[in-house]
Amino acid sequence: MSTEYVQKEGQGSLFINDKKTSDKQPDYQGNVMVNGKKMQIAGWKKQSKSGSTFLSIQISEPREATTAAKPAFDDSLPF
Repeated sequence: MSTEYVQKEGQGSLFINDKKTSDKQPDYQGNVMVNGKKMQIAGWKKQSKSGSTFLSIQISEPREATTAAKPAFDDSLPF
């Protein structure tokens, strides 16, 4: 029996970013539900001046998958 995961308000999940290629990219990424809307969450492992390790997070609007726009076919062109 398989049940679909339903994200609850104020909850989310972070996963290790195994596709990270630069320090600017997050160490962790995932989703969180805020005010009924699924948002992206990202986290970076950092170290404070006192030496404590902490997670700096950012919540943002989900990014749309980008695809290169193809020009429309124009069959009125003579070639």
